Amino acid sequence: MNLENMDGNKKTGKILFEFGILILIGTLLSYYGIQQCIIQGWKVSAGGELFSKAFIQNGGSYVITYLTQESIYLSFLSVLFSFLGNKEELVLFINLILQLIGILFFYLGIKKISTITFSVIVATISGLLSSYYYTITMDCSMHIIWCLSAILFWILTKLYCDCHGKFFKYLIVGILLGISCYVDIAAFFLLVVFIIFVFADGHFSFKEKLLQLLWFLITVIGSFFTMFYLWNNYSFNDFLFYKWLNERLLYFTKASHFNHYVSLGIIFIFSVIFFAINRPESNAEPVEDAEKAVDVVESVAEVPVETVEEIAKPVKFIENPLPLPKKHVKKEMNYAFEPTPDQMHYDLNNYSVDDDYDLKDI
Repeated sequence: MNLENMDGNKKTGKILFEFGILILIGTLLSYYGIQQCIIQGWKVSAGGELFSKAFIQNGGSYVITYLTQESIYLSFLSVLFSFLGNKEELVLFINLILQLIGILFFYLGIKKISTITFSVIVATISGLLSSYYYTITMDCSMHIIWCLSAILFWILTKLYCDCHGKFFKYLIVGILLGISCYVDIAAFFLLVVFIIFVFADGHFSFKEKLLQLLWFLITVIGSFFTMFYLWNNYSFNDFLFYKWLNERLLYFTKASHFNHYVSLGIIFIFSVIFFAINRPESNAEPVEDAEKAVDVVESVAEVPVETVEEIAKPVKFIENPLPLPKKHVKKEMNYAFEPTPDQMHYDLNNYSVDDDYDLKDI
């Protein structure tokens, strides 16, 4: 009972420690962001031309006509503006929320592939990077990319860990990354990270890793070109591909955006390092289905009992110090003496008929 209480206290202590660290990071980041808003008079200081496109006009809300980070950010703002009104200060709170959500999911993603210590380190690093590069008073669509990259990173790590040894996870991950790579170049960072995860896994042979990687890349390429085909009026040519590439590189090569991509790259580099430190070292093939699990159980059950008896050491008992009861002695019922055969008759054997036995003459 005491051991169970100790284990429960340890788990509770870890949960409180994690929760406390996240609360501390979120509080400091919120305090820093609010101070910036106060200094800037609750106005967007950098840029300012982007968010106004998401304002609800007479013609209705913003409609996505092209799929980039900018269109996703504007559509997200437009949905919130439709409920809360066209308010500039609302953009600042939205950017802060996107920062906090990104930190949380980066933390959860690292926790799936590494230890609590490393996840806390990544949460701290992401908090510092987001506060420096992703200032909430800046009107930039990279806020939504920060948040979506963190959520996608958590989904990938969860699929990688919870569906270990199952090939269908590469199909799901490939579809998600293929769609994300079409949207923004930041997804290519995650693509490289997941490829490293595949090769760093110690449970599979090199041939199995190549097979997994083949299915993964086929799914990525297939989903990418499917998105390209759907968003370019069911056509594909060199001009459209060059246009797509030029639009994505435009965000990547901007001086303000480039630092944002660098911050994402730093977090993903740390994730790879921490995964390599805690990666499984065994080269044994994991059990992938129920039939293999049954085979393992049957092979264990077929171990001879003699082998177990030979391995087991004889037990030497100590002498009982308590007094023992007297041993039970079997008793027999018998006569006091055993008569001889010549004594086996009545007292008078030659009596006459008129004999009265013990009657005496008076």
